[in-house]
Amino acid sequence: MVGILDHWFQDKWLQEIGFKSGYPSLYRKFLSNVFYAGAEDVVVPLPLDSANAFHVLQRNGIKLDFVHIDGAHDYESVIADLRRWWSLLRNGGILVADDYFIDGKTWPGVKRAVDEFLAETPHTDFDQRRGKCRAIKA
Repeated sequence: MVGILDHWFQDKWLQEIGFKSGYPSLYRKFLSNVFYAGAEDVVVPLPLDSANAFHVLQRNGIKLDFVHIDGAHDYESVIADLRRWWSLLRNGGILVADDYFIDGKTWPGVKRAVDEFLAETPHTDFDQRRGKCRAIKA
């Protein structure tokens, strides 16, 4: 199973994405792509924000093998996402965080949160490149 979570509402995009029946057209396009690819049995979209999607999965006892976080970029939001989603990863699971830049100048809140989180969290095989970083849960 692949869980896809996104609230599909980006403030800067609200004018561009268009709405129908309360959902952005981007969400409908995503669903169309899932069906076109024949992946409807393995892709589960969760049109929720990160915190609510986490609670849905946690309450249902779902554990994950892979998490890709591309969320808010301020320190507090990033550290909260890391703590939440790491707790749902199985041992050996992979976490990828977006917008992690080693120079710390681009999205400094992301780098600070990731660095602090990983300093206190058992993990293996940290890697970073092209604005993404990856760690494997020990």
